[in-house]
Amino acid sequence: NIRIIEDKIVKLEGMSDELNKLTVASGEKMEIDNLFFTIEVNNSCTLAEDLRCRVERINKKIRINKCGESSINGIFAAGDLVPGPQLVVTACANGAIAAIEINKQLLESEI
Repeated sequence: NIRIIEDKIVKLEGMSDELNKLTVASGEKMEIDNLFFTIEVNNSCTLAEDLRCRVERINKKIRINKCGESSINGIFAAGDLVPGPQLVVTACANGAIAAIEINKQLLESEI
């Protein structure tokens, strides 16, 4: 069973390098084995909109195809600029997929 808590964490406790308790803003204290969290990431500029890339209405994340290309040919995006999990591993994977597509397009344009 995985419990999802959306309350603010106000205190973390543990011994040495092991986390085993937390307290949330409501005052509830709980013992834990693992902790997973997410943070909201907001764009720091309007570059995507300035370049006329299609973006999500709510969070302004760049809409991309399966290869990471935006609605504007030759403009690619990955990581916290696109919808989906905001994780380093996801950003790396999406960046690699985009790099492969960029290389493919560059090779095709040289033929």
